[in-house]
Amino acid sequence: MAVSIFDDKATTPDDTMLLSVLKEAQLLWNEAIHFVEQFGGITQGEWKFYTKAAGWTYVVKSNKRTMFYLIPKDAHLQATFVFGEKAVAAAEEANLPIDVLKNLRSAKAYVEGRSIAILVKDTEDLAVFKRLVTIKVEN
Repeated sequence: MAVSIFDDKATTPDDTMLLSVLKEAQLLWNEAIHFVEQFGGITQGEWKFYTKAAGWTYVVKSNKRTMFYLIPKDAHLQATFVFGEKAVAAAEEANLPIDVLKNLRSAKAYVEGRSIAILVKDTEDLAVFKRLVTIKVEN
């Protein structure tokens, strides 16, 4: 099974499909998108199909810089960020949950940075997502 619940390359997800999968978590998805729009410079996200193993991913960019990826799951979503060393250092100071920091610290460092993925299932998770977006935007 693909990382995304949408794994058919021939069918680009639309709002109806997204709502049927996310259910109540559609509100979290909408709030996540609304939050990033307040920073300005955030272009409209777009659906990308990278591989059969990944499925469809919603990519949010600021100009040409990828800010994060949103991956629809069954009644929740996954947000994935890639943080450079400056952003990792800022995350250390950002009062993030211990498990998020532990995952970020243990992520393999690549040229483009360290990858961190969080599941967004409720408003507490959404608050963590917002802190990660802020760190990404500022660094």
